[in-house]
Amino acid sequence: MRCLACAAVLAGLVAGAWAQGNVREVRYKDGALKVRYEVTETGRPDGSYVGYHRNGVVRTRGLFVDGKREGLWLHVDEKGYICGYEDFEAAGTVHAVRMR
Repeated sequence: MRCLACAAVLAGLVAGAWAQGNVREVRYKDGALKVRYEVTETGRPDGSYVGYHRNGVVRTRGLFVDGKREGLWLHVDEKGYICGYEDFEAAGTVHAVRMR
């Protein structure tokens, strides 16, 4: 089942999360956006991270803090359905995982 609340969170993240920091983008060979994430001045991931499927649908959404994944990371299939999540503690270790 599609989680509309989670979809709203994903849409909000994509729309407004890039106000601070340096943003890096990686693209597929056809030019479509593959990954967008924030980095520190030294290039270490720190801030919002969003990965995309080739069709433009968000694939993965999460947050880096000082180079480590932190908090809830959502995984979405190509149709926009949430197919799993990971919950990372501050140390970057997985606290809980659920995948369908």
